[in-house]
Amino acid sequence: MRQMKRRMRVRAKETGSFWLSFSDMMSVLVLVFIFVIFSMMLSLAEQTERLKKTEDQYTQAMIRMQQSEKELSEKEQILILQSEKLSELTEEMNRQAALLDEKEAELEKTLDENRVIILDLEQRLKDEMSENENLTTRIMMLEGNKQAQQDEIDRLLIDIENQKKELDALGVDYSNLLSYANQTLSALEQTQDQLASANNRLTDAQNQLNSQSHALNQYESELKRQQTLIEQMVGVKAQIIEALSRELKKNNISVTVDAQTGAITLPSEMLFAVGANTLSAQGEMYLDRFLPVYLNVLLSDEFNPFIAEIIIEGHTDSSGKAGYDAYLYNMQLSQQRALSVTNYVLRRDYMTYNLNLTNDEQTLLRTLVTASGRSFSALIYNSDGTENKTASRRVEIKFRLKDDQTIDATEAILNELNH
Repeated sequence: MRQMKRRMRVRAKETGSFWLSFSDMMSVLVLVFIFVIFSMMLSLAEQTERLKKTEDQYTQAMIRMQQSEKELSEKEQILILQSEKLSELTEEMNRQAALLDEKEAELEKTLDENRVIILDLEQRLKDEMSENENLTTRIMMLEGNKQAQQDEIDRLLIDIENQKKELDALGVDYSNLLSYANQTLSALEQTQDQLASANNRLTDAQNQLNSQSHALNQYESELKRQQTLIEQMVGVKAQIIEALSRELKKNNISVTVDAQTGAITLPSEMLFAVGANTLSAQGEMYLDRFLPVYLNVLLSDEFNPFIAEIIIEGHTDSSGKAGYDAYLYNMQLSQQRALSVTNYVLRRDYMTYNLNLTNDEQTLLRTLVTASGRSFSALIYNSDGTENKTASRRVEIKFRLKDDQTIDATEAILNELNH
């Protein structure tokens, strides 16, 4: 049995070797084909994964590009608004420069008028001195005449005495001659009284001249002092404006200091919501950056002796509210906004911890700060003459020096001298 099977295997081996080789070859080809297909599937899966990642990256890139385009559009709008504000600020600066030129022209006119008054007073002084010299000459002449008359009286008295003796010797009554001599003496006494009166008038004129000369010297000194103070005030204002601009720029606070008045404009939308009078969180954050820098300059030892007032002004556009008088409604709104900023800065804890002010500095600040509402009495216009509502809604912070009192004092002196 075993031998049979062995023989069958040998026979099968001899007759089926070709098919066995062909089968092996086909198996290998199938395996290669399966391997190729599997490799292609793996490659396709990898390419599909990469394609998906590429699509995700493309989608994200498109989203970022859209966001960038949106941000770019917003920045373009902001740039346009800032350009408009810059143009408006430039116009306002030119207007303030014109006002300053007018004020300087008025001051120069006042100084010219003062010079004319001084020249007139000097001319009057010269005329009075000339008149006094004439009076002195006349008095000297009168005194010379008085001496001559006195000599004549003495000579007459001697002659009368001699005549009396002669008449006594001749036995003649000389009562008529004595009466004539008394009349002559009375006339001489009247002349002496006139001389004394002239002396008194001369003394009075001299005293009046001295008084006027003293008053003129005082006026000239006061005028020079007032002129020096005015020039000093103008110089101090320029120094304060320069210091404010420098410190605000140094602290990266993007506001513009008016080159003529020193006023600083804060846009209302930065501090308040539309129609609201309560400071927004953004507004408080902005004031926390702005106020310490601003007040550090004004309250410094260099400038605070010249500061008379710090003014917080609220302004609105001309839009009203149904059922209300537009001007009065905006007057109340502007006053409430100015008061909100004032209340924020004058709180004890804020002045102590945010502004780092001493008690004396806090007391000084409370005496300097005032708040006022202007409604829409000072609107800002576009170049085409239309109202710029965004720019008109604002809060302005200004300072006033003590030069107003100086100018008033100068005018009072001029009025007193003119009267």
